[in-house]
Amino acid sequence: MLICKLPEGVRKVSDCYKALYASEGIGFANMTALFTYFLFGCTSMSELARMHINSPSVSELSRAIQNFPASRFIRRHRRSVLRKYQGDLNPEDFVLAVDDTDNPKYGRKLYGCGTWVAKHSAYFGQKILVIALVDIKRGIAIPLSYAFLFNKKHPEHENALSKVVKLLDELQAGGWPDLPVVADSWFDSAQLRKDCKDRGITLVTEIKGNRLGRNGTGRNVKYRRLDETFSSPFGEVYSRPLAKSRQPGRPSMKFTEIKYLQLKTMKTPLKIMAVFNRRTDRKAFAYYASTDRNMSGARMWKIFRARWCIEVLFRDLKQNLSFGKVSCIGIEAADLAVCLPFILITSLRLDPETWKMPKNKTIGYMITQTKNTSLNAAIDALGRANADLLRQRVVARRDPRRHGGKPSDQAAA
Repeated sequence: MLICKLPEGVRKVSDCYKALYASEGIGFANMTALFTYFLFGCTSMSELARMHINSPSVSELSRAIQNFPASRFIRRHRRSVLRKYQGDLNPEDFVLAVDDTDNPKYGRKLYGCGTWVAKHSAYFGQKILVIALVDIKRGIAIPLSYAFLFNKKHPEHENALSKVVKLLDELQAGGWPDLPVVADSWFDSAQLRKDCKDRGITLVTEIKGNRLGRNGTGRNVKYRRLDETFSSPFGEVYSRPLAKSRQPGRPSMKFTEIKYLQLKTMKTPLKIMAVFNRRTDRKAFAYYASTDRNMSGARMWKIFRARWCIEVLFRDLKQNLSFGKVSCIGIEAADLAVCLPFILITSLRLDPETWKMPKNKTIGYMITQTKNTSLNAAIDALGRANADLLRQRVVARRDPRRHGGKPSDQAAA
């Protein structure tokens, strides 16, 4: 497709950060082109230049990336989200979700790249830790902070759990309330629970059934596996606690058993809930632990179900916004490939009127509509009587003889 006129949403989003990139000498044209790069799912600067006819050259964009002020962008982004909610972040309706995501990449000297073992296979690339604000009522996740993780052999290696604590400290320093934090079993750590408790933060995590726990602190009280300790469900929770409407009749249920246990790596007891598919089951399919021993089982289940919103966030970022995909090396390019998709997806979620879109539409729908609008505008521009220079630039940039190199405004000889 072609773009001769920038989408209005790109201009408005870029204007919100104008003071930051102007001070670094990046320029409005470069910044709007980079926002367009992610909005339209480009995979290289050459693809952007061929698609966006008024885009600066590939060399100019690459030089602009080297001056990208990532820390200032992400701080401004967090403040804008806090203003959008007007500070009214009720812990009953909002939680913070923590998770890491894979970003396979190929090439030498790429920042933060290494060999990682994922759930099903190994890959070479980046691993990015993300903290997102989950709006439970709307069922959406808004990215707030991130950090690159490094292998143990890397000189910048730091424990991932300590990075989680640093990101939480940044949120507290920025005026964010102490919302509950939810994470999967990868973040099941005694040290992380202690750090969150010291900061007045409730941590809810999934734990594995082979963890050892006991229901007392006496010397003769033995530790037992969780899947051996829980076997008699008696409580009930809704199977889909985030559903906006209930179907007529009895809704589908899950069954729970709650105990206060001391895990082997913890000095103080935790509230642990086992969740069963049927009341007659004797083996739970999941176990959850909360540092808040007054939290109800239904609340714990609802919070953890809301954690799935961050997985949906990762899917939308990767499928629609070229998350992590910039064909440049260096920390500035790596940061830009995370910050700009964060800003775009937040604007699409919280300010759909900026993009002239109806509310509660999917990210894919809004981007597709924006693409169609831009293509129609390009067709209209090329059809005007005085558009000869524009048509010549289109032909030059899309010349097939230059597909193996950088696009040019002048046709190849």
